[in-house]
Amino acid sequence: MRRNHSILDKPLLKLSENPVDHWTIGDSFEHTFIFGGTGSGKTSGSARALAIAFLRAGFGGLVLCAKPDEASRWEGYARDCGRGASVIRLDASGKFRFNFLDYLMRLPSEQGGGLVDNVVDALMHILESAHGSSDGMGEQSDFWKKSVRELLSNAIAALYHAHGRVTLDELVQLVNSVPISEQQANDPDFKTWSPCFSTMKKLFDDPAIPLPQREATQLVTYFGQTFGQRLDAKTRSNILITLSAEISPFLKGPLHTLFCTDTTVIPEVTHEGVILILDLPTKRFERTGVVAQKLVKYLWQKATERRAVHEKTRPVFLFADEAQFFISSYDREFMSTARSARAAAVYATQNLPSLYSAIGGRNAQDQIDALVGLTQTRIFHASIDSRTNQWAAETIGKAMQRRRSRNWSHSDSSQTSHNTGQSWGTQTGTSRGRNYGSSVNFNFGNGTTSGSYGTSAGQQNGSSESSSEGGNWSSGTSNGHSDSDGGGWSENMDYVIQPGDFANRLRQGGERNGYLVTGILLQANRVFSRTGACWTPVAFKQR
Repeated sequence: MRRNHSILDKPLLKLSENPVDHWTIGDSFEHTFIFGGTGSGKTSGSARALAIAFLRAGFGGLVLCAKPDEASRWEGYARDCGRGASVIRLDASGKFRFNFLDYLMRLPSEQGGGLVDNVVDALMHILESAHGSSDGMGEQSDFWKKSVRELLSNAIAALYHAHGRVTLDELVQLVNSVPISEQQANDPDFKTWSPCFSTMKKLFDDPAIPLPQREATQLVTYFGQTFGQRLDAKTRSNILITLSAEISPFLKGPLHTLFCTDTTVIPEVTHEGVILILDLPTKRFERTGVVAQKLVKYLWQKATERRAVHEKTRPVFLFADEAQFFISSYDREFMSTARSARAAAVYATQNLPSLYSAIGGRNAQDQIDALVGLTQTRIFHASIDSRTNQWAAETIGKAMQRRRSRNWSHSDSSQTSHNTGQSWGTQTGTSRGRNYGSSVNFNFGNGTTSGSYGTSAGQQNGSSESSSEGGNWSSGTSNGHSDSDGGGWSENMDYVIQPGDFANRLRQGGERNGYLVTGILLQANRVFSRTGACWTPVAFKQR
């Protein structure tokens, strides 16, 4: 009977000539981190190989772009794999647009659509991503988050129930027109121009989506008294300025067109096989491009997590070269559960320090280590960063390493000797071991031949082991000529791959390397045929 293999067992990438050494769809769902210095070939080597493997297997996916040529490169991959028609390029032209607030409100109720808290979560994620790390700000940061969250929650609820819609433009207009005194609230001129007043009036007189009177009253009380009059003027001003400053990129230019008008594309299209490329490269749009791509990435992650999965669910991927620009606090949560959603994440970066600096703050290393720890496949390309190389060597581990040595010498000095003997001994203390040795000399009248042989074994401090064996032979003649030849071997517990090997033993592609990029692939709980261990050397063609 023919065996039915799970989709998880389907090979994606061939790692050696041995048919058991392949990387599967199931492996991809356990996520991948690629490390390699500038010019190491990580983008044109392993990253390209994984991208093509995903495309050929029919994955849908989201591609984040740091470099200006990245979108075109992915379009080329798609064409080469017969997937050119599957590409949607979200760029500054505005051909495709995504009003994320309207999208969140219009989701089916079983997926959390229309829930104010979900919209607030999305907006807070935008603000935190734009604001950068707040670690170390302590109570001040906590107060800022809670204050902005409360303001957004009330503003979104008021707009949604009064007008049946929420836009960033209207949100900013509402919070900036809150009455700051009872006198202003009762001023006829203020009532004619204040979006806050008109929204509150509609909420009671003609709501698009009616609220219980108690809840409507709470909204009016918040804007008319709590935020507008009771809050310290300086604090209120700081909250408004901060909120407006962080949202402002979406209120003008291409981001306003892309994210604050109408909707022609949503993240779920990737679940049907679309390759959605966010062509807002950070090297061109800088901070604005980062914020925009983090927003779409977050909503894609949420959409992917909530989709129903069955036997025929299409796999999807998230791909980020120069991942240090796009990492966010939600990535750890997504990676920890994405396997069940049939989603693969591939992040590529130069080294660990670039990731630490991107997160910032006192806990940066712990956060990055936790994120990287969720990836079961890691690919290391050429790098001269000692910290990353040391970590890579430690991750691969240690084993007994056997090394041979040999020496030979010749001299014209005369020598005469004749003795035989043996020696042996034991040594105790912080190191324990045994040494055995012997030596012999023969005099044939016209010269002398001597030899020695020895072995030793020991353990130091209970943490490392070593053993050695060697010998030396020499001969001399009465006319002053002598020769010696010796050698041996030793065993020590040492790194399987030395940290320095990542700097000088991996090929970086290009013409001088025959357009071949090499690296070391490490995969948890795997035994590769070539090494008999969880790591294996790999090679990727650039052409």
